[in-house]
Amino acid sequence: MEEEFVRSTVRLSADFQERVRVAIAKRRLRSFQQAVEDALNLWLGAPAVPVAPPPAGLSREESHQVGLFLDFLRSGEPTAVEMVKHALELHARKQRAQRKRSSA
Repeated sequence: MEEEFVRSTVRLSADFQERVRVAIAKRRLRSFQQAVEDALNLWLGAPAVPVAPPPAGLSREESHQVGLFLDFLRSGEPTAVEMVKHALELHARKQRAQRKRSSA
């Protein structure tokens, strides 16, 4: 047997309507927070991505150092960014000076 439903409009006081809207919003927020927590738990609980073999021409030690450097950059620390920027600028200056000496 199929049930029949009657549609009707219910009028609520403004105060009660606001409380209903707040309750619905809180439920949605809790649901969203739970979804985010579940996703983070799955991500953090997942096995680590397998480490690729070092590219040709790199020793294991060099590959390890490159990995550490990439982790350092991925941290997003402002001081890390400044240190890397400074090191790259210093390297560029040394390279220019070396090219000038070799061309003279």
